Amino acid sequence: MTEIAHTSSFSDLVLAGKVWGREDAPHRVLAVHGWMDNAATWDHLAPLLVAAADVRLVAIDLPGHGQSEHRSGKGPYNFLEYIPDIISFADGLGWDSFSLMGHSLGAGLTSIIAGLYASRVKHLIVVEGLGPWTNPKKSNFVDDFNKAMFTNKMVHSRPPPVYADLDAAVDRWCESQPQMKRESVVKLVTRSIKQVENGVVFSQDRSLRCSSLLRMNEEQVTECLERIACPIVVVLGDQGFLFTDYEPLFKQLYPIRKKAVAKQVVREIVVPGGHHPHLDNPEPVVREIAALFASPSPAAAKQ
Repeated sequence: MTEIAHTSSFSDLVLAGKVWGREDAPHRVLAVHGWMDNAATWDHLAPLLVAAADVRLVAIDLPGHGQSEHRSGKGPYNFLEYIPDIISFADGLGWDSFSLMGHSLGAGLTSIIAGLYASRVKHLIVVEGLGPWTNPKKSNFVDDFNKAMFTNKMVHSRPPPVYADLDAAVDRWCESQPQMKRESVVKLVTRSIKQVENGVVFSQDRSLRCSSLLRMNEEQVTECLERIACPIVVVLGDQGFLFTDYEPLFKQLYPIRKKAVAKQVVREIVVPGGHHPHLDNPEPVVREIAALFASPSPAAAKQ
């Protein structure tokens, strides 16, 4: 594994990343992590996938996450603004075509990118997500706006908590993600803290917790999903969003999203684990991805 950095042609931010696999590998995968996570979310899966399928896997730290720079100001991070940064990263690698893999927020982003840039994306692997969150049809815009403004003000009203050391920060993360294995949490936290005078603080931009004032609507999401032209694998944890009440909106939206991509070669697998099955239990996920890469493309199969 090596570390890389790229200055985005869209935001001028320096974006960090991690690389596994040989440069001339036959399969190139750009991987995007979830909200408040970082590129280390692929630390357990990546070396296994390199061994199983001979891939070049590059994992990005999104703006405000991991070791990437933060956006300026105190405003929210809007979903769509991540996309040109991700495409700039791929362009910086010199990749005209590649496969995409995303978890949670990253699954939402890669789903939309696969529709917007269909001619460039060869495969799509999404973990615990398919498209981004959208507002329910009966949402009240005025109420949503006022709640967002209040939340955004509160986010910056207090200094970030200081933890004695890495272990204390890991303990705090485990409290908020009790279904995750501690060894998985250590991977994420190690890349998400910085040293201060009295200990460590989480280094993610606090503005990530601000509520976005801009969201795609479901019609826009459906339009993008219907444009996806590559095979898709959906990975779900058996204790993840679809099978628990942790995120009811996902349970509501997922059947709609599956219908939108029904024309594709969609393979859905359910593996033991919570919302981070790729990190807690990577082996079955790797087997499915390796099988996907070993299969002929739909275009080739029709010849």
